[in-house]
Amino acid sequence: MKRSMKRLSIPALLLVAAQAALADPQGVTDDNLPLFYQALKERMSFPLAYEGGDPAVWREQTLPQVRASILPYTASRPFEAELIDEVDRGSYLARRIAFNVSDESRVTALLLVPKGEGPFPAALMLHDHGSRFDIGKEKWIAPWYDDQRLESANEWADRFFSGRFPGEELAERGYVVLATDALGWGDREGNGYEAQQALAANLFNLGSSLAGLIALEDTRAAAFLAELPDTDPGRIAAVGFSMG
Repeated sequence: MKRSMKRLSIPALLLVAAQAALADPQGVTDDNLPLFYQALKERMSFPLAYEGGDPAVWREQTLPQVRASILPYTASRPFEAELIDEVDRGSYLARRIAFNVSDESRVTALLLVPKGEGPFPAALMLHDHGSRFDIGKEKWIAPWYDDQRLESANEWADRFFSGRFPGEELAERGYVVLATDALGWGDREGNGYEAQQALAANLFNLGSSLAGLIALEDTRAAAFLAELPDTDPGRIAAVGFSMG
């Protein structure tokens, strides 16, 4: 005997489909992960992961893709550096300079050069966020050109570095030191903490990002440091604090 099948109307079929859809994960976990995070995790193949072999080959294959993912573009404008002023600090010279950090931005920077015969090892100093924007590069190196900034810089050094300036400590040990301002700090001070969200959103709408722009400028600053006649391009370090 054949068992009879109950036919479902079109509305009933739609209801069953809707109920099935509602059974799928929709919310988030207590750890603020989507309930379907495991399915997303299983989709991750990590095509750029290093899995052994010659690291130089891996670097050559992956670096262009990493740059394309992070940096808004590849800057090519000449640096065209100029000296603004200079002071003698005993074992090194402290210089305030200007150079083209990107194709659009020309910035002031602080450069410390040891006395003696180079080339010297070098350090690029990447300052923190710290919710303080009146100083940037001056968080690493005490300014001699602005009393108000010097007061702020001394407060910062006392708070985080036991009253010392890390850039100066490195210069006294024979390092060429370069410090710049990220967009929104120091000579490039913006409109405060809350305004950074608007700045970041506006940069997205301009085909860039705040993080990507900072990364672009940091790589350019490193390239500028490597080209200086007092610098050994094979011995360059980057020193960062928090955001840096």
